[in-house]
Amino acid sequence: MKTEEDFLIVYKGKEVKVTSVLDEANIHFIVHFAKDIIIAEEMVNGEWKWNEKDRGETDLSIELGEIIDQMEI
Repeated sequence: MKTEEDFLIVYKGKEVKVTSVLDEANIHFIVHFAKDIIIAEEMVNGEWKWNEKDRGETDLSIELGEIIDQMEI
């Protein structure tokens, strides 16, 4: 079952729409910039890390993940 929910975050002083997508047991966040960014928190070597789809851990995924974590989504 796939569930989607939208919310707003503030990134660099601007509101940005984020869509959380729950697909079975996985949750992904689509951050709607000019080009959508998909991030997810994943277990890597026993540690939770924010990763960008197809790119792994990036500075942007870490920054956005920290903002989402603060919202307690």
